[in-house]
Amino acid sequence: MGRELALKVLYQHDLVGGAADELLAYLGAEEGAPAASVTFAGELVRGALLQRARLDDLIQRYSREWPLERMATVDRNILRLGAYELLAHPETPVSVIINEAVELAKRYGEPDSYRFVNGILGQVARDLPERAEAAADRPGAAAEGAGAVPAPTGSGDDARAPGGEG
Repeated sequence: MGRELALKVLYQHDLVGGAADELLAYLGAEEGAPAASVTFAGELVRGALLQRARLDDLIQRYSREWPLERMATVDRNILRLGAYELLAHPETPVSVIINEAVELAKRYGEPDSYRFVNGILGQVARDLPERAEAAADRPGAAAEGAGAVPAPTGSGDDARAPGGEG
């Protein structure tokens, strides 16, 4: 629940701005999230926002044909969360981080969105020296593809990721 909450906060912050801690407190209370989930989400959100430029550069390196501003807002923020966690949480197995990101993409994205997330995060993990060995052992890390991800709040986000229709 922490990663999902973090995604929702980053998504809203990306679209309309606002104080991330206030958004987190509001959404955590609204969803009845356990304190541990809110704490974990807060760490992910703060880290992803503090390292946003680095994360965006890293993501952009592997999505050359799809600039970040053309990606669906949800995909972009799932990638930021996953990349941040790969960098900042070496104690968490690569497969857990990528699988959780893929699940978020499946839940909030279009049918093929998870492939895009899986492919980009798999490349990030392989190219991080501290993660390369673990990522190489993960089957399917180089899956390709993507899809468009509609805004979960109905904001009308029309951005499309690779392979998206429209």
